[in-house]
Amino acid sequence: MLNKNSILYASIFLLLFLFYIVTPLFASFIDYKMVVNDSYNTEIIILLEKIKIIFDEYFFFILLIFFYVFIFFITLKILNVENKNIENKNIHINLALLTLILPCLFLLIRDLIEIYLYVSDQNFKLSIIRDDIYYKFLDRRKTHINMLIILTPIIYNSHRKLSIIIYLIILSYSFLSLSRYEIFLIFIVHIILNFKISYKNSIFLIFILLLIILMRNLLSYEFKLNLDYFFILFNQTIIESIHVFISNITAIEYLKNISFTNYLNENIYFITNNLFYTKFDTINISELTLLYYQTDLNHLQVYSSSGFSTILIYFPIFIFEIFFLYFLSYKINDERIFKAQSTFLLLFLFRGHFIQVCLFLVKLSLLLLILLWITKKLQMLNFKVD
Repeated sequence: MLNKNSILYASIFLLLFLFYIVTPLFASFIDYKMVVNDSYNTEIIILLEKIKIIFDEYFFFILLIFFYVFIFFITLKILNVENKNIENKNIHINLALLTLILPCLFLLIRDLIEIYLYVSDQNFKLSIIRDDIYYKFLDRRKTHINMLIILTPIIYNSHRKLSIIIYLIILSYSFLSLSRYEIFLIFIVHIILNFKISYKNSIFLIFILLLIILMRNLLSYEFKLNLDYFFILFNQTIIESIHVFISNITAIEYLKNISFTNYLNENIYFITNNLFYTKFDTINISELTLLYYQTDLNHLQVYSSSGFSTILIYFPIFIFEIFFLYFLSYKINDERIFKAQSTFLLLFLFRGHFIQVCLFLVKLSLLLLILLWITKKLQMLNFKVD
């Protein structure tokens, strides 16, 4: 029987599925010639034509449906598991979490100061300098931010003031960078762990979610109550799902033409790069997108990859990571950490590098286990001294 948490998981999953999978299909049948007024909208038309051709074959759509339905039921099964025999490790866990959170907080404050100084020098013209902001601040490793997104909601009940400060700093960082993703991630992880779900406050959650989705547009354009402004919001929002969806098509097309030997080599190169920091060239979905879809009439930008596409390309690594991450979660034996990591990871099924994020969570879990071992040893030493 579905409980309130199950309904919440199902709703989030369904909304993401509709936005990233169904929306491009629906949009490909809209007559965009009626709303085209610049090259940006022309690009949308070209990409939607590609999507429509793919969907005419049906196989691609059936594969996507099967994959996400399968993952959805596994998600419900995992996130609704409650271990009745969880040992009370709050003292050790909270100390280990704070040991990781505080250094990450200092790094985030440094990032916020840097981006504020840069934006203020540009007179806060965010919509004009958005691309520069991306390449200067967003297109780099943000491990400390991801750690805060996962760990801060876990300590919310025991260290509420610190958590709220971190939330506000992430919110400020997102506003200045016009990046919605960090806010979206921490919002979802927080409500999964700390929000009491009811049918009444679900309307409030949907309203906040809508504000997050429209945040970039609301900050970039002067609000006008007319049809043109509606089309701006619509196109600026829908293009994200189209960009991400293109990476799914790219991955399928790539796998049709790669040999099994090269496929295994790519997996080996990827895991050695991310574990041993070698410098092998590996598959880049964004670059492949340019190869498959860039023409003289279509000057594509570099887009985000989708979790689905990275799982297809690195499927052997995906199997290994999932089992190893589950094993480490069992060793940590804390339901809050398990749910926070699972929620964070599952959101990358739709946008982002799922395999890379999963490997990051494996490293984070190993680090937590080491810190837990250290805190226990230190406590044992204190008892001996006393």
